[in-house]
Amino acid sequence: MNTAMSRRVLVPLLLVLGLGLALAPPAAQAQKPDKIKITCIPIAESLPLWTTIHKKFLDAERIELELTKMGGGAVIFPALTSGSIDLGCGNLISFVFAKDKGFPFQIVVPGSFFNTKPPYGNAIMVRTDGDIKAPQDLIGKRLGINTFGGLAEFYVRHALTKAGVDPNKVQLTEVPFPQMPPLLLNKQVDAAYTPEPFLTLLQDGGKAKILLSPDAEGEGGAVGIIVAEEKWIAAHRDLVTRFVRAYRKGMAYTNENQQEARTEILPKFTALTPELAAKIAISTFKPQITQRELQLAVNLVKERLTNKTPDTSKWVLNVE
Repeated sequence: MNTAMSRRVLVPLLLVLGLGLALAPPAAQAQKPDKIKITCIPIAESLPLWTTIHKKFLDAERIELELTKMGGGAVIFPALTSGSIDLGCGNLISFVFAKDKGFPFQIVVPGSFFNTKPPYGNAIMVRTDGDIKAPQDLIGKRLGINTFGGLAEFYVRHALTKAGVDPNKVQLTEVPFPQMPPLLLNKQVDAAYTPEPFLTLLQDGGKAKILLSPDAEGEGGAVGIIVAEEKWIAAHRDLVTRFVRAYRKGMAYTNENQQEARTEILPKFTALTPELAAKIAISTFKPQITQRELQLAVNLVKERLTNKTPDTSKWVLNVE
């Protein structure tokens, strides 16, 4: 091919290639992540989420989380309704009450479950030098729970009933979790329903012991869940599916790498030191919640529900 002909062929070809490159969207722009506004309490129950964020499993799903830290369901559920957040971490008991009041929420993915064998992460604690030796000794005594109408009250009542104690004969008293160790040791309450890390702190001091744990009933009740409004889920179904896929990877990694999750990830997202995080009991984490587990929660609070037999069949989002 002579030089003149080469120019006639190459010049148009280069122009076409250059135009194509100029019109092609930048790779970074095509992969711009979708944002999700989520709020969770900075506690160990949310460990799968902290792992999902820390290990960057959301990056592969092109998701960017805008994380805020709020209190419990009393704050999180109204925030979902107002649209100020998209996803919220809550507990199953609060969710059951919200559904009973007509809130259009759905469980996007479950999180934590009570352990069905030691070590237990929640327990009724008593002083080692006290006169309470058996659950029956709690009759007429002051037992601290963090709030009335919440998860703690109903699981304590359930545990007492299973142990043959009428919960109405025990003086339940509201005590914030951080205040339970000093109030118990100073004899201002006779027993205290205590979660981690306060349970471990009390045991390490040698002045308190486990009397009874709701975890020990072998029922494995669900505790932590991630919730969204049904209309938001319907409008963002693909995004929700991608989030669940990343979250399940985080949960699997947590279960397979407990030591790393405890000592490296948990202290980064909570106020726990690596030393304390290594000691505490970690909840069971499962990617699915069954109808039996939903019904267990309903049964715990049935006497205070308007609808005593709610249809739970559509409470959990189905994501394969």
